[in-house]
Amino acid sequence: MEKRLLVIDDDKDIRDVVREIFEQDGYTVRCLADVDDIFSEINHFRPDVILVDYMLGLSNGAEITYQIKSNAGTLHIPVVLFSAHHRAIDTIGNYGWNAFVGKPFDIDHIRKVVGSFVKTDAVKK
Repeated sequence: MEKRLLVIDDDKDIRDVVREIFEQDGYTVRCLADVDDIFSEINHFRPDVILVDYMLGLSNGAEITYQIKSNAGTLHIPVVLFSAHHRAIDTIGNYGWNAFVGKPFDIDHIRKVVGSFVKTDAVKK
């Protein structure tokens, strides 16, 4: 079964590391530095999970999450917010994300968190 991960982070090094981690695990990964129209990206790529940074160049990961979770056609898609700003996350409230991963992240932990949202053939049966 194909697993699709959409990664939105303005840090190229983070995108490259996340891509490498998840491609090794068999995911198809699409990485973006920012996004103008999240719904266009979702409709085009059809991700199983979205991993989005809180602090982006032109937008905000919490707002992107809110858009996804406020739309009946996309609210089912798990969103993992990740950020180096751990304390800021505590103060802004939850915009609907399913999980949070702090940066710097532990590779095994991020694999476990993202993987927990991907259906396997065993779960489908």
